[in-house]
Parts: sequence; structure tokens; C-alpha cells
Amino acid sequence: MNQDDVLLIRQHTKIKFGSSTSVIGTVIMTNPGSFDFKNTKGWDDFKNGKGLLNVFEAEDYADLTMQNIIEVVREGYKSANLGSPDGIVQIFNISNVVQSKGEKAEDYHKKVRILIEKSNEFELSLLQEPATNNKQAFLDACMSSQFIIMGFVNNVLQRMLRT
Repeated sequence: MNQDDVLLIRQHTKIKFGSSTSVIGTVIMTNPGSFDFKNTKGWDDFKNGKGLLNVFEAEDYADLTMQNIIEVVREGYKSANLGSPDGIVQIFNISNVVQSKGEKAEDYHKKVRILIEKSNEFELSLLQEPATNNKQAFLDACMSSQFIIMGFVNNVLQRMLRT
């Protein structure tokens, strides 16, 4: 990594099925992987440091991981004879740092943590979802969900939890 690298954090990720705004499920993963707002106007400029904004909020098409989750949820509902899902699946990541190479997720997580700790502008809560590092928040997320899916990059979870 050098000074010109852009480190991205993605949080508050949701998949919406149908019209309901009720939480129907929770997914907990290592990190957002390779997500990119490929179809969102202004994303390339933001990513390249153009403009004055530090936060970019948008909706975009699902990446491959999200597409797979969508398929699993739809097939699960179909297999259980529940019809179509209708509600929100909340996505929590142990690290909100976008990094497509799982083996580098820990390094990027640590670098972003150091930058946040040095900054007076951002809170460490940007880095991790409460449901991944707070027992009560985890239990609340689980209790509000009809189903829970967990998937982690091999051997990254334990190292990141120690940071």
C-alpha cells in the first residue's frame, strides 16, 4: 500500500426482497469483498478523490456474493414452501473494509483502524458492525431474524477478532 491507495469501507448493507421493510434474515461475513458501485453515477469521481465528500451513499446492483445470497434465500423459501421472501436481509461484516483478496483483509483492516484512530473525524464503529463484536447486538440481530447465514474467509476471522 502507498499514500495514494484508496481504502473503502462499506457498511449498512441490506438486500431487500418484496415491499416489506421488516428484517427477515441476517448474514454475517468476513468483509465486503470486492464490492464496487459500478453502475452509480459519481462513484468513479469519488473513488478517485474528486470532490469534497468523505462519504458516498448509494444503491447499486448486487455483486457476485450478494447474488449468491439472494439465490440461497429464494431457494430456501421455495424449498420450505414459504413462497417468496418479503423483507430485509441485513448484512454484517467483521470488517467493513472492502478488499477482494481475503488473505489481505486483515492487513487492510489494521491499516484502516490505525487511520481511524489517528483521525478526529471518524469513529471506530465505521470499521466493524456492532453485531460482529458486541454479544447483545449479535443476539438482537439473531433474535430479529427468521434465518442466519454465516460465511467467513478461512483463518481470517480469528486473526481479525484479536485486533
